[in-house]
Amino acid sequence: MSAATARGPEGASNRRSRTDSRASWPTPGTGSGSHGWPPGSRTRRPASGPGPDQRFRIASNTKSFVSTVLLQLEGEGRLSLGDSVEKRLPGVVQGNGNDGRTITLRQPLDHTSGIYDPTTEPPLRCCHIWRGRRVSGVFEQARRGGPGSVSLSAPPHPPSETGVSVMSVAYVVLAVVSALWVGFSGVSLARRAEFVTQPLVEYGVPRSWWGPLALAKLAGAAGLLVGLVVPALGVAAATGLILYFLGAVITCLRARSYKTVAFPLLYLVPVAVTLGLGLAA
Repeated sequence: MSAATARGPEGASNRRSRTDSRASWPTPGTGSGSHGWPPGSRTRRPASGPGPDQRFRIASNTKSFVSTVLLQLEGEGRLSLGDSVEKRLPGVVQGNGNDGRTITLRQPLDHTSGIYDPTTEPPLRCCHIWRGRRVSGVFEQARRGGPGSVSLSAPPHPPSETGVSVMSVAYVVLAVVSALWVGFSGVSLARRAEFVTQPLVEYGVPRSWWGPLALAKLAGAAGLLVGLVVPALGVAAATGLILYFLGAVITCLRARSYKTVAFPLLYLVPVAVTLGLGLAA
């Protein structure tokens, strides 16, 4: 990167241009086409290299490259991910409520900066198409308005709408684990596994109830998974399973089987935590 910046189109990034100066890829609708210019150059005609203060828009697979470089720079002590964007790019993020002083370098990397994303809007979504040699959509708008102009043309998203919180990740993981755990119990009861049915016999639970009890567990497990998409169903399923296993605890206590009270609790606790995380996420 240093060599490319210092020497422009004759730098390290331009070595391939002498043998392969164009990048090619299929054009939508035709299956063929090409577009490109010498690597390491910032203009096509005449070719000129990037300067020390050159700025680049980051998108697509370049985000992973930039993330790697930033992590390397932090490891070398040349910057901190806790630095504000304003400190590194003065005056770039401002206007319409956007403030680079309140955004750290870490936040754009994990998509929690709150900066408006225009590609999610219907007019711009799926507009990256070729029309002859002109690119339409968000690229065209960005080129007319300058880097970042489209994203900064709107107020930032509220904090609750940015990124993926640790709470939501924990909810998804625990919901899946709880669903598998409860589902295993339901399948075991449906197959009349002895380690499940023997306690029921000792508790005096009628055999005619075993089938409906197994279906209740399986329905609850399925509800936890569906709840990842339809939260209301997840809440209903978790609530139902909590009541189910509370009933199991009461059954154990009434049968004076105190040693086995822990078994329904092994299901009750993760389901209850799943419900709490779901409501909080």
